[in-house]
Amino acid sequence: MDYQVFLDLSALKEYKTFTLAANHRGCLQSTLSRRILAEESQLECNLFERKSHELTYAGKLYLRYGVRLRRILSELKNYRGDEKQAEEALDFRAFSYVYEIHETGSITRAAENLYISQPALTQYLNSLERKLGRKLVCRHRGHCEFTEEGLRYITIVETARKIDRGFRTELDTHLRRISHKIRIALSRQTGSLMISRVLSTFLEEFPHIQIDITEADTDRARELLLKDSVDMAILVVPGLSGGSLKYTEIYMEELKLITPLDLKEKYPGPVPLEKLDGERFILQQEFTAVQHIVSAALNQHNCSPDVICRINLFRAMANMVASGAGVALLPDHALLDYGKDCHSVSLDPPIHYYLVYAIHDETKCSEAMKRLMELLKE
Repeated sequence: MDYQVFLDLSALKEYKTFTLAANHRGCLQSTLSRRILAEESQLECNLFERKSHELTYAGKLYLRYGVRLRRILSELKNYRGDEKQAEEALDFRAFSYVYEIHETGSITRAAENLYISQPALTQYLNSLERKLGRKLVCRHRGHCEFTEEGLRYITIVETARKIDRGFRTELDTHLRRISHKIRIALSRQTGSLMISRVLSTFLEEFPHIQIDITEADTDRARELLLKDSVDMAILVVPGLSGGSLKYTEIYMEELKLITPLDLKEKYPGPVPLEKLDGERFILQQEFTAVQHIVSAALNQHNCSPDVICRINLFRAMANMVASGAGVALLPDHALLDYGKDCHSVSLDPPIHYYLVYAIHDETKCSEAMKRLMELLKE
């Protein structure tokens, strides 16, 4: 959204013509017209009907959400004091730039994500700080730290982004440019756990969106995405190279060896994989993504486990280990829930996996999909 466009539309609603609205706004008619046209082009819809001299549904919606930006304006007055200067500071491009720096903790990484040069972003941030009269960010080698004033500014940014996101979602729904359904293919267990953690927040913001989930192994989930049978795939993978798909990391996790407590002395520290050759193992089914990664690591280090059972439930695996049936490999998050009665230790070399999401084209995502991606990365 653009606060100046909100003021332009407010004037057009009252005065009906560009000439009278521009006179009221104290600007040239061509300036007001260009602002409206640029916003209509960006939104891909008309905000003002030139023949009837009335706001369209999109224009009325813009006003409804624009009124909420006045709360942002009052907050920005604390920085600038003058309302005119506060209006200039209500700039969504500035909001997006500073928000990206806050999210990545680095001007360099933020610039990469914004597709601009690092010097250009640094210059923009310096200019913004001069305009606000506040220091927002302290630069350190390799990372940035937000000042107290900077964190206050981020609170304003988050409120503004939520208003903008609400407007775009309602507009998208009205124009039927997005489906009311998001189709997700995800890896069993790990992917299901991750999506369950973000769905409640997502559905509070987008109650009209239906989430369709298909559980599948990594290869099948990739196939569904490539065939456009789903909109997103949440995958467990050994690395971040996705070939024709771009992987975005959600988190990286280490697999730990868990043993019965009476084997603590036998396996006291990081355990070489070769030392586990012939050990009684409880493993997952071969079709699971985590087990693919485990099997590859064991084969690479000439470790041939004595597999006594294959089961996919982390809780059941931990219970069997605690009873003395054998050893197993569990991810960190499962140990927190189920590993209290077992001895856990790292492997040498460690076995890691990544939980990632993949989509076709981020530039064509709906506002709802963009928000879901944000929540997954938080």
